[in-house]
Amino acid sequence: MANNSVEDKKKKKKRNCRDNTNKSGASNYVARTKNKQRRVARDTVKRARKQSWEECGRQIEEDFEQDQKLFYQVLKNMRKI
Repeated sequence: MANNSVEDKKKKKKRNCRDNTNKSGASNYVARTKNKQRRVARDTVKRARKQSWEECGRQIEEDFEQDQKLFYQVLKNMRKI
């Protein structure tokens, strides 16, 4: 008998939580906002990394004639990655 009332309380609590979330939509809004912020941050980091690698490549390419040793050291280290 006691077990049945505990189960009923659990079901009521779950139902109330589910109903409140769907009515207000606040938790959905927060989740969407957080996901959007994560996506923006991820894209910003990707762009920065890409730009950094392109700049590094340009710099190495420009210095290739003067400093071939540096070029081959960088190339060797990139192979390890």
